Amino acid sequence: RFGWALLTAMLQATADMGAADQALAEALALAFAGVSDAPAALTPQTALDWLQQAAPRHPRYADVTDVLTIYGGITVQRLEYEQALAVLLPVYALVAQPRQAYYLAEAYYARSQQAATVAEQLQECACALQYGQQALDSTLHLQRTRALLEEIQATYARLSAARRREVLMT
Repeated sequence: RFGWALLTAMLQATADMGAADQALAEALALAFAGVSDAPAALTPQTALDWLQQAAPRHPRYADVTDVLTIYGGITVQRLEYEQALAVLLPVYALVAQPRQAYYLAEAYYARSQQAATVAEQLQECACALQYGQQALDSTLHLQRTRALLEEIQATYARLSAARRREVLMT
């Protein structure tokens, strides 16, 4: 049931947000089933707080990590980049899995497209490039990561050239 809830949440992330949210809530409930110190209200934020305090060897640590990673991926799909970064950065700091790095690369790359100045775009793109390179460790995302990295690298090169021109002009 846990895996099915996560899969359902990912598949319905953009098509039916209500169903995705329900599947995520179910996945959180299943991840915390039988945990005596589970948060009273199960939300991505309370799960993240619990994860940051739990011992990595806790039997439910990996399950909670999976739910939060999927949640981060869903928020990227929904174009909610700040929310994605707020969850994925701390989770990545704890477990540093390629899946989180991939979603972080996507979020930073999308933010680079929205930044106001070339310097800000370049900074966001550099973060995307860093996480994209770390995501290459995953054979699961290898093809998608390579395509994303090529796009990020081309944008980074374009932004670097634009930034150099900007600096020369000033």
